[in-house]
Amino acid sequence: MKPVLYTLLTLLLAVLPVSAQDDAQDPIRVGSKLFTEDVLLGHLVYVALEQAGYPVVDMLETGNTNATRNALLTNQIDIYPEYTGTALTVFFDPESVGRIDRLDSESVYAIVGSHDSAFNDLVWLEPAPINNSYVFAVTRDFADANGIANMADFADYVNGGGEVLFVAGEEFVSRADGLQAFEAAYGFDITGGQLLVITDGTPDMFAEALSTGVNGINVALSTGVSGLIYQYDLVVLRDDQELLLPYEPAPVIRGSLLRRNPEIVSILNPVFRSLDADKLINLVAQVEVYGTSPRQVAIDYLAALREEETARIAAEAAAAESASELED
Repeated sequence: MKPVLYTLLTLLLAVLPVSAQDDAQDPIRVGSKLFTEDVLLGHLVYVALEQAGYPVVDMLETGNTNATRNALLTNQIDIYPEYTGTALTVFFDPESVGRIDRLDSESVYAIVGSHDSAFNDLVWLEPAPINNSYVFAVTRDFADANGIANMADFADYVNGGGEVLFVAGEEFVSRADGLQAFEAAYGFDITGGQLLVITDGTPDMFAEALSTGVNGINVALSTGVSGLIYQYDLVVLRDDQELLLPYEPAPVIRGSLLRRNPEIVSILNPVFRSLDADKLINLVAQVEVYGTSPRQVAIDYLAALREEETARIAAEAAAAESASELED
């Protein structure tokens, strides 16, 4: 575990009294946002808790970012996966956060974790080591024809008068860490006629629209782990200059629930710690490309994770036994 993460979680756990799981415990209400990746992460939380013997209630696909966050704050759900960069820019007053000298993953995690704990009695568990920010995607033919490989190239293309029709959702267009952040970081401006906003659209819909070029769409909002990027052979315009915030997913849980059940940390942290970008891309593709249910994908992943852990323990035991025999 990263040093800052270890320190922060250690401090949080220090104030959590150890207690046995309550036989009469109220069910844990697990929520998520609406897009595939967050739903899948929510199912990982749900299934991991269920298999550990907790009563759980499926409240997944709770709503958009603000609706899901409000559901947690108002005690309608108990836990859901959120992203560190989203929390920093959407949930907290900049004056309360103060000056931020570094925007690396550890610093952002520490800020959002400490603020949510202090002001909202919410605890951020360990995040997956994945920076899954929003990304711009184009077709490979478009990228090759215009020499575009990253966001800096795209900014040059826009500022040079290149033809653009960018499709995105209303939330991304209106949020400070959405389109505005990309424009400010890379110095370009997508005007009204270059922007197609679909209010309830999802990155999956945008990728499909881009792949067909419907209505002249040639740039689409996506996420870095979308399986459809690979199905349609799209090109992701990376933030190579690292000018944008990191977005690492982590379970956010009500402090009152965690104080009653501190062992939830040891259940969920290894699950999120085990994920990386390639694994999450594969899991999302199983849902988006092959049509497997998110719950089944979560069940299969956790079973494989247990098998890996069993094999690791057996290998360590065998190595220790061999070392002991050599000493004898």
